[in-house]
Amino acid sequence: MSSTDREVQECVFSAMGDEKMAFTKLLLVLAVLSLGKIVRRRAGAEDEDEDVIPFVKDSLYYFPGSVDKDGVLTIDYKSIGNTSLGFFATKTISDFKAYGSGKVDDETFLVVPKDDLSKKEVAKTIDVLDVAKCNAFNEAILTNLYGQLGYTVFAIEGADIAPSITGLIKNSPTKITFKNLPDNLTDAEKEELKDFTITESCATSSGFEDLGLHRSGVTDAVCQPNTALPADGAKCADDSKPKVYLKGYKSAEFGNADVKGLKELLIRFGPVQIYMNSQDLFDIAHTGLLVGWTKDNWLFADYAGGVLIVTEPAQTEGKFFGYVFINSFSVVRVALGLLAAVLVLPALLL
Repeated sequence: MSSTDREVQECVFSAMGDEKMAFTKLLLVLAVLSLGKIVRRRAGAEDEDEDVIPFVKDSLYYFPGSVDKDGVLTIDYKSIGNTSLGFFATKTISDFKAYGSGKVDDETFLVVPKDDLSKKEVAKTIDVLDVAKCNAFNEAILTNLYGQLGYTVFAIEGADIAPSITGLIKNSPTKITFKNLPDNLTDAEKEELKDFTITESCATSSGFEDLGLHRSGVTDAVCQPNTALPADGAKCADDSKPKVYLKGYKSAEFGNADVKGLKELLIRFGPVQIYMNSQDLFDIAHTGLLVGWTKDNWLFADYAGGVLIVTEPAQTEGKFFGYVFINSFSVVRVALGLLAAVLVLPALLL
């Protein structure tokens, strides 16, 4: 695509009216719902109303385990919390510290300054021909995985990158297996808990890209272009060593969050991807990539169709569902620290 073509494309999208913007955002919401990590939930895990997931408020649900050097993820059945929900381990939001100095009662908190949102690498126009070469990359754009990663890297590590989705796919698990399964499983449960393989492909998202993030971190699209899967997930296209970010992080799902809960998420994890307000399933204004708040409004930044859509709806109460990236390594370190305190303090009192 020539620079002139890009300018024309940007002008076309910048000329869209409010109705067109709303329709585009609706498409983003539908994409997140259809391409989300549903594979992680057990069959029949949801309530009769499939849009209402029985998640506990202020809890985070994430896939347990780590991908080994052979690309195998082994899930310990004992690490799964409420098995009726799916293959999730759980932590409470308060288990994590704020990544910066932000507080819930701050009048304004922005993951990225509003005027800088469009200047970041992740917000720059992408050649449609490049997107067409890797459909999984296109899906990452539609579901806001691409935007959420880019802005999270900036918020947490201060780096400005266009993230390599293909690198995440290459480093994702190729097989998932289970251990410590109880003897009293039903035949249906045994069928669900069978080992299964995952194909590395640009054809479609597997829903496990964040496990590639946990295993190897994310690098930029200059190192590992989003037009094809890299031959080696540990190398750039020129065989140099990638500079990686957010290694040890995973995607965690939350539900039933209120306004205060969303602010708690923002100050701890950075950008928050909201896919639903269960109190109003037609509430499109409060879905998308949440990047902060001002006195009375939220700030959303959604990338679609060659343009960054920034909206500022009012802060209204609801029951919000979505995703954040959590540092699961830090949770382990905190747990070990608490264990050490329990063991050492009594000894010091002797």
